[in-house]
Amino acid sequence: MTKSGTNRQTSGIQTKGELDNTAFDKERPIRIEDVAVYLGISKKTVQRQIQNGKLIAFKIGGRWFTQMACIQAYIQQQLADTQGRQLC
Repeated sequence: MTKSGTNRQTSGIQTKGELDNTAFDKERPIRIEDVAVYLGISKKTVQRQIQNGKLIAFKIGGRWFTQMACIQAYIQQQLADTQGRQLC
């Protein structure tokens, strides 16, 4: 919420500190800029993951989008790839 009391939203999220799965409808298009914030990686890294086929995305009017279900599948695959290795 801004100082004026209005909500400022970008693709369903308000601020970096408020990111969670409930901020996104599973089927609603999510801009890759917001995906980068959500995952804590750069936009360029998101673009590389799309290019490498690791994250499913689609183009609408020259901009790239994905969906929360695709992001969750990507995260699950990344976790599966680390299986057997210590995470922390």
